[in-house]
Amino acid sequence: MLRPKINLLRMYVLMAVMHNPIVQAENTKSDNNIYGALKWTFGEGIKPEAVVGLRRAKINNSGKVDGQDFSLTVKFFDGLEIQQVRGKYFNGKENIQSELSLGFDLKKGMFSGVGLNAPYLNTGIDIFPLSNYTIETYLHLDTVAKYKRMQSTQEQSFLLGQEEQIGDFLGGGGGMIDASGN
Repeated sequence: MLRPKINLLRMYVLMAVMHNPIVQAENTKSDNNIYGALKWTFGEGIKPEAVVGLRRAKINNSGKVDGQDFSLTVKFFDGLEIQQVRGKYFNGKENIQSELSLGFDLKKGMFSGVGLNAPYLNTGIDIFPLSNYTIETYLHLDTVAKYKRMQSTQEQSFLLGQEEQIGDFLGGGGGMIDASGN
């Protein structure tokens, strides 16, 4: 009579483990990149600035992307000079994302902006409220490629591997639990 209760307990433990956030988190993957870019601000000539940044993205298996971007803009023609520090939040699909940014320009003060990011290309508009609400538009060519969604075969093999390990841990053969008491 005790055997069916133990098998039922095994089934509940397996269900609890399968709903563990660690297993569910495998529906997304992280893509963290340090990148470089050349940035042109419209109306400020043809000399680009250099951008160095860290882009942290999470991509789910349907291709939805979101994350953060932290960057430093440096003027390198006519002497080395730090221009801006910027933080962004981005959201979209693997081939294009919209962005919201906040930053600080060492000459014009705080700014906020919106932008679009595509593979190897970023464009946006910044508003500087402390500098008579100056508006600047920019374009940069960068090293950030298209994000790749998680492959469904990877996800399936991960879950099957977990089921076998959990089943072996609970004493079931081959990952299956017999709830009938046999």
